[in-house]
Amino acid sequence: MKKLLLFFLTLFLLHQSYAQTDPPKREFRGAWLSTVRNIDWPSSPSDPTDKKIEDLIKIIDYLKAANINAVIMQIRPASDAMYASTIEPWSSWLTGQQGKAPSPFFDPLEIAIDESHKRGMELHAWINPYRIRNASYNLTLDETNVAKRHPDWVLNINGDEILDPGLPMVREYIVTVINDIITRYDVDAIHFDDYFYLEGITNQDDQTFADYPRGFTNKGDWRRDNVTELLRMIYATIQSIAPNVKFGQSPPGIWKNGVPEGTFGWNVYSAIYCDAVAWLDEQVIDYLAPQLYWKFGGGQDYGKLAPWWAEQRNGRHIYPGLAYYRVGQTTFDKTQIGKMVRFNRNNDGIQGEVYFTSNNFDENLGGITDTLTNDLYRYPALLPVMDWKDTSPPDAPTNLRFDRVTGTGTTALTWDIPQNEAIKFYVIYRSTDPVFSGSDIGDPSNIFKITSNNFVQVDAAFPSDKGYYLVTALNQNNNESGVSNKFEFQPSIVIPDIPTLVSPINTASDVRDTMNLVWNYASNADSYSYKVAKDQSFTEIVRSESSVLDTSVQITGLEGLTTYYWNVTASSLAGNSDASETYSFTTAFPSSPVLVAPTFQQLDVELDPEFTWQGDSESLSFRFQLSEGLGINPDKMMIDTVLSSTSIQTFGLRPGTFYAWRVNASNSFGTSLWPDTLFQFKTIVILPEVPVLLAPQNELSTLSDSVTFVWKASAYADKYNLQISYDSNFTQNFIYQKDITDTVKVIGGFQGETSYYWRVQSVNNGGTSDFSEGFMFTTGFPVLPVTLYPAYQQLDRELDPILLWSSTKTATNYWVQLSAGLNINLDDLIINDVVTDTSYYSPMLEVNTIYSWRVSAFNNVGSSGWTDVSQFKTAQDTILSVNNKELDVPKEYYVEQNYPNPFNPTTVIAFGLPKSGMTTLKIYNILGQEVNVLVSEYLEAGNYKFEFNGSDLSSGMYVYRLQSQGYVSIKKMLLLK
Repeated sequence: MKKLLLFFLTLFLLHQSYAQTDPPKREFRGAWLSTVRNIDWPSSPSDPTDKKIEDLIKIIDYLKAANINAVIMQIRPASDAMYASTIEPWSSWLTGQQGKAPSPFFDPLEIAIDESHKRGMELHAWINPYRIRNASYNLTLDETNVAKRHPDWVLNINGDEILDPGLPMVREYIVTVINDIITRYDVDAIHFDDYFYLEGITNQDDQTFADYPRGFTNKGDWRRDNVTELLRMIYATIQSIAPNVKFGQSPPGIWKNGVPEGTFGWNVYSAIYCDAVAWLDEQVIDYLAPQLYWKFGGGQDYGKLAPWWAEQRNGRHIYPGLAYYRVGQTTFDKTQIGKMVRFNRNNDGIQGEVYFTSNNFDENLGGITDTLTNDLYRYPALLPVMDWKDTSPPDAPTNLRFDRVTGTGTTALTWDIPQNEAIKFYVIYRSTDPVFSGSDIGDPSNIFKITSNNFVQVDAAFPSDKGYYLVTALNQNNNESGVSNKFEFQPSIVIPDIPTLVSPINTASDVRDTMNLVWNYASNADSYSYKVAKDQSFTEIVRSESSVLDTSVQITGLEGLTTYYWNVTASSLAGNSDASETYSFTTAFPSSPVLVAPTFQQLDVELDPEFTWQGDSESLSFRFQLSEGLGINPDKMMIDTVLSSTSIQTFGLRPGTFYAWRVNASNSFGTSLWPDTLFQFKTIVILPEVPVLLAPQNELSTLSDSVTFVWKASAYADKYNLQISYDSNFTQNFIYQKDITDTVKVIGGFQGETSYYWRVQSVNNGGTSDFSEGFMFTTGFPVLPVTLYPAYQQLDRELDPILLWSSTKTATNYWVQLSAGLNINLDDLIINDVVTDTSYYSPMLEVNTIYSWRVSAFNNVGSSGWTDVSQFKTAQDTILSVNNKELDVPKEYYVEQNYPNPFNPTTVIAFGLPKSGMTTLKIYNILGQEVNVLVSEYLEAGNYKFEFNGSDLSSGMYVYRLQSQGYVSIKKMLLLK
């Protein structure tokens, strides 16, 4: 009977866990929209502007279709901008080159805000505060980048570059960037991700710590507070300028290794100096989105981590980050996301979730988008109210009706905006129940639409049956007003009236290059469509558009001195009206010029060609453009000028190079189109001259690990190839770098005390010159030492070892560091000294403990860098006591220091055994190699002395190790010959 009850109980619990549950009315449902490395958008920096805009809106559309209500868009991935910043350069991931503006121009952030708000979604501006570039990015910085303007603000950690969080100037700069964003853009939040200090940082910020300690003596605490201090400053700035803008953070999901109990993972508290608990404790953020990218169970158990973060919230919101991108991996099956959403809803300390990343919603990995759309997110949700901000609801909208929308040419479901209120969104509720009232708006199934517009367009997706509608307003903190009047509405089935054309008047002959088509409002019209053609029968249509909501549209890009015909049709759910009367107009600006010379795809053009073309009689001026390459590229533009004649002489083109050219014409009515065919040509081939090397001079021997190479510019050279080799025949390359555009190149990473050979070759589009003569130079800083003793991962080392390492020819000093643990802990160093010798006497260490140590050699030229960290473990030096009354038997184990010490060639080692047993006494060199066995036998309890003869050994440090029963003792001795 008990087994049967247990069976039914299990079935009940499973049903409760996986059964469809009603979604809450309020819930944060966010998605990260990543732009770094074009993860989500744009698909390619080379995409044309129209495609970039179209793709951005597509992402917002498919997120909206899944009822996501917050888009977290990355707008500052690497001290650059995905928006029209007044401070920082355009992002290379937007246009392909940092600092290059999009052309034709558009502002991605402005579009994302507008399109998100129209769909009732918040837009959170995602910013990386410190990152400049990762070593793997191959990113060229624009001259306006903060790292170029302030190179002293930059930390380089293993090739990755960040702004130094410890510098007050850096904090003030980042606050200025935030200030600019929240002042100029209607963003709903500022959002930081998980890049703070970089893992692997050691002494790169020593000088900053010395200059700006802010009262801290522990560097780890100082680093963590540098990050927190930035957050304090940003939060205070937001509160003073735009207090309704939220401030969110998304740190890695594990605060400290082993917290909460039963979990383990990356210790970001000490690795990247991220203290998210402090941010919550100080309430310097509004929400936290810890990246909990793991499944239920295991060492990174979502079921433990999510509730732990909820417990730390301190009155702020928690939105865990979920790993949509991992769905289908062996460690993250497709059921995990659904379990997490249900789990979050059962915890009052969690108010929603965020997904990484947006493109997964379009891919529908594991059917997760379907699950969200059809089940967990099947109704839209309002965003949570933050009760520490303004909680006063706005006034309700009024006069809900079906009417012409003010300022447009269409009718729609519309209402009057509450006066003197800052309204962010409107929520439209719908029901087919005639008794529908304000008491029913708590049910999210009644939410029909959320929008920032004060109207809802009646389109093909609008319900055709009779419905009852209510509208409420949401302010910046998502407080909801009371309801409007109830409005009963069923879309009209009346065909709209025929539109009447207004402008340009029929047969107009003075039309400019940019003009507006205008028509009158047609009764019962929901939208309009228009057509522009070159013939009255509309067989050669050049412009057309449907679903136009206004009664005018701007047209550009027409041909000059050409007659066009146009008409307009009105539409509603019932169908289309007849087309309006057809009007004609003639453009008055010039036609496109005819290009003459150089001819299309001409070869072997001289380097100083004359360009000629023909214009029509209406042309008053011409714009001439010449660009390197097969297309017109603004970054490779050679000439862009306006002139009145039909020719221009040019000089100094590059040999063996492709060029493209074009001309348009202008008068008082506007500018012509460019010619349909872009003309291209190629200049004659001339090889460049051989470069002359300048620095470093031949046989220079005092160079550091970073060398500046300089050579004279060569005639006709466009680029240069630099070869650096270990041998004079250049068969063993250290580096071979091609296509250098300057005559100066800085190369790093050279080894100490090493000779190198270098030479340069000139390059242009026609070919390459011979190599220059080869120069030799030698680095003057020390080579990397080798750690000798204790050796790597040696066990049972003595408690006070002498650290030994190899000498280098040019070193004047050595820097040695030692700390407990598997890595060097700069916050808790036991040894941190500079010495002139190649040995260091360690203080007494703990028994049975792992230690790490490393050495760096340096002189007045530079440093070798640090050796790899070498770990060793000290011995378990256990002393056993025995109960023995005989005077000649020791009461405890002991080993005396050998005598004499130092010795040559013999010394005596004495020890005592309180118990009989198998005993060994062995001798080792500093590499841990066994060199002699003095004892290896069963010994009775008692006192012993053994003589060791080192006549066949070389001078140096040696170790002797006694082991008997469970006792081990290790001591050092020095042989001097």
